[in-house]
Parts: sequence; C-alpha cells; structure tokens
Amino acid sequence: MIDEVKVKQLTRKLKDQGDISVNEADEIYFQENVKSFELKRVMEEWYEVVAEKIRKGLRGNFVFTIDLHKDLDFMEPAQDAIRKHGNFEDLCDFIQVDKRLYSLVPFKHLFVEAAGIYDIPLDFYSFRNVREIKHCILAEFMKRKNIPCIIATALYDNKSILFVEEENAIVVKRVMEVPFEKLVENALRNKAIDKKVAKKLLVDNFIPNFSFDKFVKTSIEYIDETNEAKIKMMRNIGEEETEWLEEIR
Repeated sequence: MIDEVKVKQLTRKLKDQGDISVNEADEIYFQENVKSFELKRVMEEWYEVVAEKIRKGLRGNFVFTIDLHKDLDFMEPAQDAIRKHGNFEDLCDFIQVDKRLYSLVPFKHLFVEAAGIYDIPLDFYSFRNVREIKHCILAEFMKRKNIPCIIATALYDNKSILFVEEENAIVVKRVMEVPFEKLVENALRNKAIDKKVAKKLLVDNFIPNFSFDKFVKTSIEYIDETNEAKIKMMRNIGEEETEWLEEIR
C-alpha cells in the first residue's frame, strides 16, 4: 500500500526524470482507500503533474495511473486531459484475448482467464444500433470459422481494434467490407425480416423487442456464399492466366 511519502517521491521523479516505472505506476493505480487528507493532497498534486504532461503531448508509464472509470476528485484533471488529448492507446481500457492467442500477450498478470470470447449465445445480445449488429455478425462468423482474435476497446471513445492471425486477415477483412445494405436486402429476400424492419435497419433505428438471431444467421450464410464465389472466381482467373501463359510459351 502506497503512502504520501512515496507519492511525493514519485511526483518529484516524474517532474525531474519525465517518467516512472511500470511497477511504480501500478502502485498508484491500484491504491485503495485514499482517506487521509495528506494522501489526497499529494495524490491531487500527482495527477495535476500528469495532466500537465498529457496536455503538452508527453507520454509515458505515468499515463497508466489514470482510471477513467473511477469518480475521484483528485484524479479529474488527468481524466479530463486524457479524454481531450488522448489517442486510442491512451483510452484503451478493455481487452479480450482468445485463449489460443494468450501466449502472445504481455503483462499476463493483468488478465483473468475466462471462456472463449464468442461463447455467448446470440439470444443474449441486446442490440442498440446497426454498429452493434455488424459486430455481432462478424463475431458469429469468426466463431463459426474458428478464427481466434484479440480485441482492444476504448469504451469512452467508442472504438475497437481487432487483431487476427495473418492467414485469417483477408477473410475477416472481406466480411467487414460487405455493405450492410446488401445484408438487409438478402435478409428481406429470404424472409428473415419484413419490410418494416428493413427500413428501420437502413436508417439505423433502434428496434425494441426484436430477435436478430435469424437476421444474423442469414447474413452469415450470405457472406459465406459471397466469399466462396469470390474465391472460385479468383481461382478461375488464375487458371485462365496460366493457360494464356502456356499458349505464349
């Protein structure tokens, strides 16, 4: 447990040397029960210095002492600074790792082992907008294709980055490039949704009490068929080019 003397020392180190170690940042980050007046005062000074460095565009391990989910007065200056001036790496506060890729991740002590990322049944999802539906379609597709991944999310910034192995990258990229309008048209054609729902989806309207299970499954089948058709076309083009080169020889 860190005390006010240690916080003062680290504040001085940050001012003089420009940064602290990861372990020292953890000491401040995981500090609990800041009750004494003196400890609150030195913590306030610490986060004022952190905020000043962030506003100047400086970065270091000191950023790791900020918790965007804590409601603490002495931390507010640094929280406001990182929200205003931070990039994705600064704001990233949630990471999910597939067990098959766990060996690639550093700082393993920060993670809690759990089930696979996409082991949640589709009926569990509660969709608020089209963006979330797209994410679910991608997640379910990757689950069916047994594609492991790592997801880093900045909840405050509402952004995510998806990491997959190189051999799976082109498949995932193709899924992400499928126009949502095409998925809606396909679902309507296959009677997975009606015209009323289709119209709402196309204008990104929230549809309460509606199960998207059939829509997601129909969309995945469409993506599968489209991908297979593209792969077949690419193979045919490759074969034609080979035949053309043989004729030239």
